Amino acid sequence: SLQIFVDGVLVGITSTDENGEWSYAWVVSDFLEVGNHTMIIMAPEQGYHRLGSTETVLTVAYHTGMTLQVDSTVITRGGAWNFTGRLFDADSSGHPGMEGRELAFRLDGQVVGTLTTSIDGTFSYTHDVGYAIARGPHNVAFSFSGETFYLPVQYNMTVYTRADIDIEVFSNNLAIIRGDPDAPIKLQGRILEIGGEGNVMHNMTIALYWGDSLLPLIGNPWQDDGTEHFGLITNAIQVMPPGPLTLTIRVEPDGSRYLNGDSIEVEVMILISVVFDFEPDSLFLAEGQRLLEGSVNVSELYTRQPVPDFPLSAYLVNSTCDNRDSSTHFSRVGLTDQYGEFTYQFESVIGLPSFHNDSFWGELRVCFSTDSDFVDPINKTWLANFHGGLDIEYEQQDPQSFQPAMYALVALIVLGLVAGALVLVRRRKQAAIDEFAGVFSYTAELLAAGDEVREAIFNCYESLCRILMRRGFLRRDFETVREFELAIRNALPISEQALVALDRIFEEARYSSHVLGEPHRQNAQMALSTVLQEIDELQDIPERDSFLTEA
Repeated sequence: SLQIFVDGVLVGITSTDENGEWSYAWVVSDFLEVGNHTMIIMAPEQGYHRLGSTETVLTVAYHTGMTLQVDSTVITRGGAWNFTGRLFDADSSGHPGMEGRELAFRLDGQVVGTLTTSIDGTFSYTHDVGYAIARGPHNVAFSFSGETFYLPVQYNMTVYTRADIDIEVFSNNLAIIRGDPDAPIKLQGRILEIGGEGNVMHNMTIALYWGDSLLPLIGNPWQDDGTEHFGLITNAIQVMPPGPLTLTIRVEPDGSRYLNGDSIEVEVMILISVVFDFEPDSLFLAEGQRLLEGSVNVSELYTRQPVPDFPLSAYLVNSTCDNRDSSTHFSRVGLTDQYGEFTYQFESVIGLPSFHNDSFWGELRVCFSTDSDFVDPINKTWLANFHGGLDIEYEQQDPQSFQPAMYALVALIVLGLVAGALVLVRRRKQAAIDEFAGVFSYTAELLAAGDEVREAIFNCYESLCRILMRRGFLRRDFETVREFELAIRNALPISEQALVALDRIFEEARYSSHVLGEPHRQNAQMALSTVLQEIDELQDIPERDSFLTEA
């Protein structure tokens, strides 16, 4: 047996085992002061064994205590843990703080920082987690290694790291047609964790919203195709307006994988498929008719509801719609009204031949197009390239009605022969006709080239005045338009219709104050074309003497 003495006081008796080893648990009593004490282990005489003893120093130290708090046990990569705490003497009254002691900070068992306690043993420590740290739980510990009279202490805590996600949406050029199940909204993309290894995340809870409305998805957004990409498919419902539409992809947090949620806005283009109803679906031109008009009703294919504010253009062309760019006489551009109706109207103004005159206008046809950004491209292409426009049927004249025309034609031929003979005799006067024709032709070329309308017409007017004055049809100090009109009528024996059209464009250019636009350019070109056509048929210009005699 062994006897244990502390400072000469027996505190316990124990025995050795078969190997001579022994142990003894003794709770230090409060009466034993902190400091160094003498401990003697004595083995009394026993049988053949003599008395034996050994002596050592027993140091009694204080217990140390520690408190620890953290702002949040759960943070996201890129954030920081903010710890605060206190190191103190746990045995002394009032638990006085232990100032100036060094503490070690361990993360998952590895020392990653040290700190020193301040007044009253308090301490604070911030650890930036960065982006490389793994998602999930982590063990952190603050430890004090102890001193001669203070025992070591360690405080352990479990904290957690989460990761943000990044939603990527792949671009596509798929047409989205409202109400068409074969052309739904299709969005594809992937979800990446931010930080760590940047893994592609799969099977997260994902939804598609339009405003606050949850859109029903077709099928499973997560297909087992090995890509770990998501695919969202939903029909474009009728209440969605055509044009750009903002949708929101929302991904819910995944607590089991310590992933935060996120959302992203995606803009898609909603198109509509339409039907064009033409009223009438063909046009009829009576002899002498100067007005062509009709309408187009635009409705949505799947609901037959009218489509308001739909842009349409109508063209009155010569020949076919394929040559619309080079053979358009008139065009009308507008929007459908609230009932989906677009109306068009073309008019041949007084001074120009009626539309029935195909020798002047050519074989007419009405063509259409739309520049809407919100219509199915198939509809747009069909209207411009495959519809072919509206046929125009011309009124046929009664064969008997051609007899007077034939007589007139014979008379014109006779007159033409006579005029031809006169031309041979009076060839020198042809130069004057060419001079007038040159002015009109040059002006027509300027208008066709896009020159300013008023300036081109006014220059034509001045050139004609100089010719008329040089040939004696107009006095040099004339003041009124009536004098010019009388002079041009006497100088150019062309039809009343052509002269009226010519007078109108000169009056418009000289006296009007409004801007002359494309319609005025077209009217001027038509008037000049008519005059040139008739000048080509002129054989002579009256002499000044005959003009003065008639005056």
